[in-house]
Amino acid sequence: MPRGPNRIRLETGRMNLVGVRAKERRIELHLSQAEVCSVIEDITQNAWRPTRHDLYRIEVGSRIVSDAEVVALAVALRCPLTWLMVGNGSELPLEETAQQIFSGAQETHDTDATPPNT
Repeated sequence: MPRGPNRIRLETGRMNLVGVRAKERRIELHLSQAEVCSVIEDITQNAWRPTRHDLYRIEVGSRIVSDAEVVALAVALRCPLTWLMVGNGSELPLEETAQQIFSGAQETHDTDATPPNT
């Protein structure tokens, strides 16, 4: 029996939009996951103390990311918040951006953190 609130999964099975770009930017900056976690702790004054595993789950899309966490990630990765959220498509009207993001998205129950095989 499904547990938890209904969640949106993208067509790829991912549970967030920011993970792929967060990883891309982290690698571009030559930062380890542990280094990003340390920066996030400093930025949030220890309000969020992510582990390497937390960051890994964000990057692979198996973890939901709150809006406050997205802001902290953008600051830690020194990138625009809009780029982290929607990438280079940020110049598109919001309706078109949403249509691109959610075409093929599915509503699921959050029963485990592992995305389905695609």
